[in-house]
Amino acid sequence: MLYKIKHNDTNKIEEYIKLYSLFLREVYSNLMSKENITNLINFNSSKVISSEIKEKSYFYYLISYENKNIGIISLKENGNTANINQIYILKKYRKQGIAYSAIMELKNLDNAQYLKISIPENNKKLPKIIEKWGFEKSENSARYLGDNIYIYENAYLLRVHVK
Repeated sequence: MLYKIKHNDTNKIEEYIKLYSLFLREVYSNLMSKENITNLINFNSSKVISSEIKEKSYFYYLISYENKNIGIISLKENGNTANINQIYILKKYRKQGIAYSAIMELKNLDNAQYLKISIPENNKKLPKIIEKWGFEKSENSARYLGDNIYIYENAYLLRVHVK
């Protein structure tokens, strides 16, 4: 189900970018200008993603279902915690347990002790869902999106390994 993208896998990186642009348009279109969304998409070019994978500063995954790439996950490891930066699944494939399966698979692949996911505080449904998955609320933070736009988020942790 999860495919970890390698730095030299240009086709998979391009597939990731296509899904990432859908994610940005769906999630941030009501908060950011089209120009800012385009800038974010352009910033996450094949060259940038390939370099981040090679440097092991970020890890990128495609989520596959029935031989189709239907979603993405990106991670950044920070000490003993792997921060889930994006998780996105095409609308058609939501509410089928695919995100849960991807997270459970990811927790077996990663070397960190915790997976961390941050959710906009105005999202009322998702915290209940991820708490059922075993995540526990840990902290509040703000994410800067540009154009003096901040999203206030609640962070949740899931213990994945006992070292």
